[in-house]
Amino acid sequence: MKSKFTLFFCICSFLGFEIPSQDLKKDSLLQLYINEKIDSNKVDILSDLSWEYCFSNTDSALYYVEKAIKLSDEMGNLRCQSKSYSQRATVFYFKGDLDKSISDYLAALKIDEQLKDSVGISSDLMNIGSVYFNLNKYNQALQYYQESYKLNGLIKDTVEMSTALSNIGAIYLKQNELELGLEAFKECLIVSKEPRIRANLYQNIAHIYIENKDYENSLINLQKALNISEQNGLKFNEAKIANAMANNYSLSGQSKLAIEYAERALELSKELGAKEVVEHSYQHLSSFYADLNNYERAYHYRLKYIDVHDTIYNERSNEIIAEMQTKYDSEKKEKENELLRVQGKIDELEIGKKDEELKLEATRRNVLYGGIAIALLIAAFIFNRLRVTRRQKLLIQEQKKAVEEQKEIVEEKNTEITDSINYAQRIQQALLKSEEHVSDHFPPHFILLKPKDIVSGDFYWAIEKQGCLYISVADCTGHGVPGAFMSMLGIAFLNEINSGEELLSPAQILDELRGRIIRELSQTGSLEGSKDGMDMCIIRLNKGRENFEWAGANNPLYIVNGKEIKEIKADRQPVAFSDFSKPFTNHSVQIEESNCLYMFSDGYVDQFGGAKGKKFKTKRYKELLLSFHKEDMEVQKSQLDNTFESWRGDIEQIDDVCVVGLRL
Repeated sequence: MKSKFTLFFCICSFLGFEIPSQDLKKDSLLQLYINEKIDSNKVDILSDLSWEYCFSNTDSALYYVEKAIKLSDEMGNLRCQSKSYSQRATVFYFKGDLDKSISDYLAALKIDEQLKDSVGISSDLMNIGSVYFNLNKYNQALQYYQESYKLNGLIKDTVEMSTALSNIGAIYLKQNELELGLEAFKECLIVSKEPRIRANLYQNIAHIYIENKDYENSLINLQKALNISEQNGLKFNEAKIANAMANNYSLSGQSKLAIEYAERALELSKELGAKEVVEHSYQHLSSFYADLNNYERAYHYRLKYIDVHDTIYNERSNEIIAEMQTKYDSEKKEKENELLRVQGKIDELEIGKKDEELKLEATRRNVLYGGIAIALLIAAFIFNRLRVTRRQKLLIQEQKKAVEEQKEIVEEKNTEITDSINYAQRIQQALLKSEEHVSDHFPPHFILLKPKDIVSGDFYWAIEKQGCLYISVADCTGHGVPGAFMSMLGIAFLNEINSGEELLSPAQILDELRGRIIRELSQTGSLEGSKDGMDMCIIRLNKGRENFEWAGANNPLYIVNGKEIKEIKADRQPVAFSDFSKPFTNHSVQIEESNCLYMFSDGYVDQFGGAKGKKFKTKRYKELLLSFHKEDMEVQKSQLDNTFESWRGDIEQIDDVCVVGLRL
């Protein structure tokens, strides 16, 4: 039976996917070939080896399939000939020699028709359609795909039916027949089970929704594609889909998420060495930062994009020149051999000398013309490269000029805005308890507050009341000025709630605070209504007791004692309107000697940094707390701060950070 090259052929080509082969598999196939005694099996192994090399080294792929063809021709085995011709057609496709590819697929089709092999015929039809697809001859491609689909329907091959449908959908997309394309892709999803194909189908469907500006449905399908890729280790797909999600978020006005997914795509594509995806990621990041008026970062990524783009262009150009040179050398050698044969005849027969001299002159003239043609092509390439470089330099100069002009405007506005924000900072600091004041009443502790901007959406709050000590850490919606307004509102509400005589539990405080936020901000859950709120946790230390009380909204509590961290999980709901609201849970926790308690917002663990620009993440955060929890609290604060700054390096802080540590 022929190998199912058609499974990924057109879809992968349409979306630009590569399927990396595995060296281990190549070695295994080579060993099988060495040990195999039966010629027909050797042909199969050689064809499979060729397929494995298609994605990394087409010269090696061609070498193995030529051996397969030679062996199958010697045997006169039609089945082996069909498989090896089909595989060589595949190699020619990857080498970009599409005329030879179609010729070999047609040869395979003729043999399969002789054998009356319906499976082979359907595969050949599909592959011929795919070559026409990549020649942009969509009507011919559609004809072959439809024939393959009908034949697979007759033999009830649902896998190949789904492949044909997905390819038909890809053609409709190219012809801007979006509704027909969507119909074909959805029908294909019903029968297709292969993860890579399903991921690609969901991405194609998402593309159609983007074209219709339906970003919500587009995102739903991209998320499905991403989930499939993550679950099945399809890293290349994951990188491409992350770029598509970045574009989706950008088009729907969600710049922060757009940047986050573009950076994810960049990280994955760098690991895979996928230069074209790296190029697209840099291009996206440059555009996204420009939309945010962050021209310095936009310019930075634009230069990165140009760098990678030039590298890819030069590699492709070098390949073209090498191919031209090889072809020229081959033709030159052929003409020289012909010349030798002609000269031998002259010596032997001593007749027709004049005619042979004329042929020799013609041969020399052809070689000369060939050399001139090569020189002209190289000169044209160099001229084109210089023109592109000059255009890029002009573009960079224009961008520099635009950056300088924008910089002057931004600096002027920035001075005005900064003055206002600095005043807001003084107001916010007046509402926050200073560390010196808190230190007189609380056990040994530290407070690390690092606003992303001048003012913060994270805050801490503390009071002493009737022999009990309360302390809280909160993370409000947003950061900067919007977050600061929310934080000041939260502090004011907390002070009001606790102004009476009644000693409230942490859970009661969260319940009451949520009620006030919902009422005062008129939250109803509607799309137009306010979605502002906060994640937070509160501790109440009861003097003279051997326990403390705690409650949390999305933010957990870490208790460190000895060599382990105990995590008390928070209720998965915010201090704001929620469709699934319930009363907050009040936890009573036994105090053990030398316990260290940590409350924090998510800004620390979400920060990007390190050698690969990854998130700090919870695991690394826990290891850090365990490494220094026995140190003095001021030392702990210093180590937390230094680690954070060292981790982020030159990367911008992405969110406010607030960490409070207590030693009981």
